[in-house]
Amino acid sequence: MDAVNIAPELGIAETRAFLRLLTMLDLPRVRDGFLELAYGCGAWRKWLAPRSSADDLQRCVLAGHYVYASPAFKELKAQVRHACRVRGLALDAYLRGSVETVMERYMHNAGMMRGREAVGARR
Repeated sequence: MDAVNIAPELGIAETRAFLRLLTMLDLPRVRDGFLELAYGCGAWRKWLAPRSSADDLQRCVLAGHYVYASPAFKELKAQVRHACRVRGLALDAYLRGSVETVMERYMHNAGMMRGREAVGARR
């Protein structure tokens, strides 16, 4: 195997982290708005069989990263960024951490990491 496409899994990890954060920050309206955007874009259809038993939340998680570039998502994210800032949290660092965790697992399993350090990384 020469390559593995982990991009979909990275998008799902970021979406799950975003939803966890919305719950943690008690932002139900923003969460509902995000879920509406994600479901409404319909991108989950390309990942599910026609008679899938996935519920609406699972469908939203599959499609969430497809709306990140939309103006509506950027407005929602600005609200979350403000709520994070008030609480001393760094939104992008939190989301990036969820993506890095997935990447590190793949690198470790491919023998590209020792501990938390990439093999061959320059110091």
